[in-house]
Amino acid sequence: MKKAKISLAVAGICLALAMVCSSAQAASPVISLDPGDTLTREFILGDEIDFSKLGPAKLFLVIGTGDNETLLGDLTISVTSSVVAEEFGTDIDYTVQGVAIGLDTKPAFKLGKPTVFAPVTTVPNAAKKVIKLNSAYGFALVVIYISNFDGDTYGNPVKFSATFGMSVGVAQ
Repeated sequence: MKKAKISLAVAGICLALAMVCSSAQAASPVISLDPGDTLTREFILGDEIDFSKLGPAKLFLVIGTGDNETLLGDLTISVTSSVVAEEFGTDIDYTVQGVAIGLDTKPAFKLGKPTVFAPVTTVPNAAKKVIKLNSAYGFALVVIYISNFDGDTYGNPVKFSATFGMSVGVAQ
């Protein structure tokens, strides 16, 4: 019972964060993935994050829609930037953070254990995270932001590409 309350509290916090972040930026994309789907979104960030203003950052709410026969497998999140340090004049550090929760339907709706992730990378490397859902449904709240500019190009726009993929799960 205590674990269920903690899971519900984490889910509530994630949804509240999604609402706050979506109001802090124009249109927060919601991505719906079936098992086997892959989707790429491109976006631009032009400044380091200011935590007091919750931005600039890019927020994605990824919703996995499997069913009792075709489960969600692994959610793969890969973020890359088109910046080449020699051309851009500096390196940047960017962070991919978030939380993912699976939701099973047998025997009743049951939240899985939340997975909190935070890989950090420096351009030109890619940030990649694989989250095991293995459930009928699931969601992930993903936030991507620039954590540090080095050099004179502070504030220049940086183009990013985020790819979300959902594999087919295996029934247990």
